Amino acid sequence: MKHKIISAVILLALEAIIISLALWAGEHFDIPTNILVLDIVVLTIMLVLGGYESFQPLFAMVFKKLNEVASLGLRWMSLTFYMVCALVLIVLGVIIPISFFFQLIGQVFLLVILLGSYLISSTTAGQIAKVAETENNVIAGRQSMRTAVSQIKDELAIISQAPEYIKEAVDDMEEKMRYISPCENPEAIAYEKQFADIAERVIIAMSNLEINEEAIKKDLLRLQRLIENRKNTYN
Repeated sequence: MKHKIISAVILLALEAIIISLALWAGEHFDIPTNILVLDIVVLTIMLVLGGYESFQPLFAMVFKKLNEVASLGLRWMSLTFYMVCALVLIVLGVIIPISFFFQLIGQVFLLVILLGSYLISSTTAGQIAKVAETENNVIAGRQSMRTAVSQIKDELAIISQAPEYIKEAVDDMEEKMRYISPCENPEAIAYEKQFADIAERVIIAMSNLEINEEAIKKDLLRLQRLIENRKNTYN
């Protein structure tokens, strides 16, 4: 809340400066009132958009809004182009007598171009974010298998006199994990989920190894088979 208040105060102070400078310029360069109002509106638009584009990316990065971060470059480039062209048009309107109508048409045209570029950047950013999310999910699936094996290994470490075949099975799975690459194939994703579910069942069963040993042995075989299937699955 404090940051919002500070931002609002800064914007109001800058807006006051803009209006003061515009009134000063209007008095010294004999700028018509309608053109002066147009210039103030354009400069205010620059101020608001410039402030938004300066601070919004910081919040987007903090909250990991990929669609905002992904479109930064195009938005900043579009806004810079708009601000330069709009300022040039304002200056030309002071130096060379240009009618209000043509200045209005020019400023509206530049604003439309800016809004169009924002629309394009938003669409592009959405596609980039979607691809990034898919890649993250693909990597997370493989990582879930590695985490599951690591958890089984951690559980083994606290069991005294654990059967050797369990240790060998876990070591074998850990070795095979090195040869598994991320894959977005639905079949691969299904194998990864099934592996994580069975591994969780093994971890729970290991809390009472003597009673559940036969079930654990069967689930370890299932896990080894799933790793083989997943290793042989490609995009």
